[in-house]
Amino acid sequence: MPLTQAEYEQLYQQIRADVLKELEQRQSRTQQWHELKQRIDEFLSKYFDESQRSKKYKYQQGFYTLVRFVADVKRVEKVTDEHLPIAHGFLDELFSIIEKHRAPKN
Repeated sequence: MPLTQAEYEQLYQQIRADVLKELEQRQSRTQQWHELKQRIDEFLSKYFDESQRSKKYKYQQGFYTLVRFVADVKRVEKVTDEHLPIAHGFLDELFSIIEKHRAPKN
């Protein structure tokens, strides 16, 4: 049975409100995560070029897992301002250790 114009308008407005709410939630939680993601990406870009994208991606996932573990969150997108000092400090130490002990490139 087709919707009336009023029913269609009500459905449209509800879907629109739901989508805007979801986008707002995603933007608020990705702001903090974006900083960490960018740091990890910049670090890995020193070691992997575009031809090694899949290899770089695998390492990114490993770093994301470590950040999740340190921040004690289930998803990296749940990182908040509260977690940033801990996560950045961890990455500082981790990057330093990696650079110190990483095997030379062949």
